[in-house]
Amino acid sequence: MSFVSSILNYFRNLTKKEYQQKSAKEVASDYFLIDDMSVTSMMAERVSTLALADCEIKVDGESKVAQELNKIMHDFNETKLQTVSELCLGTGDVLVRPTTDGNEIGFDIIPNENFRVISSVGGNLKAVIIKCAEQRLRTGTVFERWELQQLLKDIDGTPYLEISQHAFKDGNPYPIVNTQWKGMETPTRIPNCNQLLVARFKNIKTNRANVNSDVGVPITFGAEKVVKRVAKSYNDLNAEFDKSQKWIFADRTLFRPIEKVINGHTYRKRVLPKDSNIVQTNSAGNVGGAPMLQEFNPNIRINEYEQGLERNLRMLEMVCGFSEGLLTKSTITYSNTDEVRKSTQQTYAFITKYRQMLQNGLNILLGALCLLYEINNNVDTSDVVLDCDWSDAYVESMTDRFNQLVQGETVGAIGKAELRSWLMNEPIEISKQKVTEIVQDDEISLDNDVNIVE
Repeated sequence: MSFVSSILNYFRNLTKKEYQQKSAKEVASDYFLIDDMSVTSMMAERVSTLALADCEIKVDGESKVAQELNKIMHDFNETKLQTVSELCLGTGDVLVRPTTDGNEIGFDIIPNENFRVISSVGGNLKAVIIKCAEQRLRTGTVFERWELQQLLKDIDGTPYLEISQHAFKDGNPYPIVNTQWKGMETPTRIPNCNQLLVARFKNIKTNRANVNSDVGVPITFGAEKVVKRVAKSYNDLNAEFDKSQKWIFADRTLFRPIEKVINGHTYRKRVLPKDSNIVQTNSAGNVGGAPMLQEFNPNIRINEYEQGLERNLRMLEMVCGFSEGLLTKSTITYSNTDEVRKSTQQTYAFITKYRQMLQNGLNILLGALCLLYEINNNVDTSDVVLDCDWSDAYVESMTDRFNQLVQGETVGAIGKAELRSWLMNEPIEISKQKVTEIVQDDEISLDNDVNIVE
């Protein structure tokens, strides 16, 4: 076994071990619940939706390459970023690896159980292993292909990226030439490279179990008991509805007897009225003036159960560091944006910091895309710059935003075209053209009015 294979085997096994521990202790397993209520998934989706609401990811640059990359990043924002963000919040971290067939570019989303950071400095990845493929035979044998990406330096100090493929058979290193991945045994070397061909999105939640760990933690980390209580409150509420099913007890004389002859045998039974599944026979009969129909319809203690569920959801918000109203019903009324910001200060602070992490990851992803373009097309990408336009719509109304823009236009901070672009939701180029046309029409109308007066 080579030294590299030994290291890979160690970290590969460590990846599975750490993920299994995290699934049990850090509620990552709750995120993947399908047939039951997933509290972690619910919170991750809610926070991700707020963070990405009305955001716009653009690539600035005048070159053709910049325009192509702008389309790719726009498509990633529209189709992949929400999923990446939810996985990041729900499981702790996620990798995104751009891939290409020479013509088209796609993205692989790699959950944290399928990769392990080997080396990083200041949050910048230096070496990582990624599970890329798996083959299961009918005999039960499992083959896996893992990719090792690492930044190295030549003797003269020139940095380069080396990408190598490694195979495992039932968890042990195995010659890749003896697998279906034969032909991938030669490492790929990319000179003058300062980053890996992946981007990592790691949750900003502090890993209190190990503050120096490279492993990210879910958004509900440390709130395992509260998560269970929320799920229990929800299940208890549904159980209350099930137990409170309405029943009708009917006197026996109300049922009509019928006979049916089958193969010479006579079968007798009583026909139940409509909705017979909730009607029971009352054998007591109409004795002493007892009613012919009796109803059993217990009251549902809806208020008590709803209050219990609401209280547990509010406790989950507090433990996870969010303001009231993220999962619960907000009991506060607002008169302006400042009051909204104050009441949602914790949520606003988290989302602001979380967006910074997302923007950093998107910058690294754009760098990986530029690297692919330079390798496959031999083009210059030096003019490519990422621009993230985040929205504050979740804390301010359209009226507040409009008033801000009008005041900005009044003092000369923004132009009329920018105000129109926001108001009409149209590109800035079209807004500039429309504003110019409006100004010209106003001038013509003013000239006509002057001629009429004269």
